[in-house]
Amino acid sequence: LENAAEEWAEKQYLADQIEKMGEILLSRLMLEAKADGEAIGLCKESARATDVWETHINGELVARRIAERAKAKYKNMQALADARRTQESTMRTLTR
Repeated sequence: LENAAEEWAEKQYLADQIEKMGEILLSRLMLEAKADGEAIGLCKESARATDVWETHINGELVARRIAERAKAKYKNMQALADARRTQESTMRTLTR
């Protein structure tokens, strides 16, 4: 259970890190669009239309899926541990 919790925390950290890096990437892409002469009001849309941004979003989704899977694994192991404790308690009660 401890290992599953550690794995979940690590996967969550990586997903959060990728998400936060997206803000930096978007800012850089917007600055590039501005430097290329794009109207200021359209820089964000222009940045989001790039292949680099699309790749980032896909990576973010993959990281989030991996983190969610690690969370599900932890929750499943936690439920199993609870079930085993209940089973042991029931067995002790029955043997009295």
